Amino acid sequence: MTAETLTVRPHNAAHDPSGKTCAHFRYRMTCEDLDRLRVNTNDRCALCGTPGDETPHGSLHIDHDAVVGDWAVRGLLCSRCNTQLDSHVDEQRVAEYLADPWYLRMLAERGLSAELPPEPGVGTTVHLPRGTVMRRTTSGWVWDAGPRGIIRWSTWAAFHYKFGPHNLRLGVAATPAPETDCDIRQIIDDYESDLEVAVRRRNQRLRAAIDSGRKQVDLVRITGMSREAMRQALNPEIREAVRAARAAKRTPADG
Repeated sequence: MTAETLTVRPHNAAHDPSGKTCAHFRYRMTCEDLDRLRVNTNDRCALCGTPGDETPHGSLHIDHDAVVGDWAVRGLLCSRCNTQLDSHVDEQRVAEYLADPWYLRMLAERGLSAELPPEPGVGTTVHLPRGTVMRRTTSGWVWDAGPRGIIRWSTWAAFHYKFGPHNLRLGVAATPAPETDCDIRQIIDDYESDLEVAVRRRNQRLRAAIDSGRKQVDLVRITGMSREAMRQALNPEIREAVRAARAAKRTPADG
C-alpha cells in the first residue's frame, strides 16, 4: 500500500470483504484513520515487520492500550506480536514502540492531550458519537438527547476512557426562559385538563367492569381506592354534586 493508493473508506465493506462491521470501529478509529496507519507502516507489523497479508489471519491486528482507553490505539501488529508482545522481539524495539504509540501522534496533530481534562461545569453538554448528548447537572451527568444505547457509565472519566478526547465535543445547554405568571397558570390549566380526561377514562372503565359482573367491593380491593371515591367514580351524578358543593364553598357569598 502506498500513499497514492490511499482512499477514504466511506463504509465497512471497504475493509471487511465479508461485510461485517470493521473491527477498528470499536477503537473509535475511522476508516481513514486505519488507512493512514497502514500506509505509515507499509502494512507491516510494527514490531517484527511481517506483512499483513502474510499473517495467519491475512491482516494485522489493532493493538491498543487498555489502561488509557478503548480508543488508545498503539499500532498494528501481527498475531504473534499481538499476543506475545515482548517474548520474541528485541526489548529495545518493544520499548520504542510503546513509547511512541499512534494515538499520541494522532492527538498531537489535533492539538489534544491524552490526559483526562478537568470536568466541565454544570450546564455543559458533551456530544458523544452517534449523536448522543449528555448534560452535566448538580447531581452528575444525565442523558439529554440522541441514542441511549452507547451509555453505560455516566461519568466524565468514563466518557474519556470510552471515546477519547478527540470524540468529545463540548457545548452549553440552552438556558430556559423564566416562566411568566401566564405560563404558570397555563401549566396548571393543562394539568387539570389532562387530569380530568384521565379521570373520566378511568371511571368509564370501572363502570364497564361493573357491567361485566365485577362487584364494587372487588374494585375497591384491587384499585386501593376508598369506598367513597369508588362510589363517585361509578356514579357521575354523585361526583358532579360533590364537585359543585366544593366549588360553592370556595366562592365568597354575595352581599
